[in-house]
Amino acid sequence: MQQSIITLPLLLLLFSSLFPAPSHAWGVHGHLIVCQIAQARTHAHSSVFFFDLLFAFFI
Repeated sequence: MQQSIITLPLLLLLFSSLFPAPSHAWGVHGHLIVCQIAQARTHAHSSVFFFDLLFAFFI
């Protein structure tokens, strides 16, 4: 009984590592939204830096 309690999680871990599910990360839009929120909460001097940082990725 004790061995089956340990074996089942290991088998599930092995199975899940063989067939990984696709991950759906934030993507470009999610990161831009977070940066825009951060930019709105900063001082005017810092917003220039954030603007340059945001659009440096696209150049």
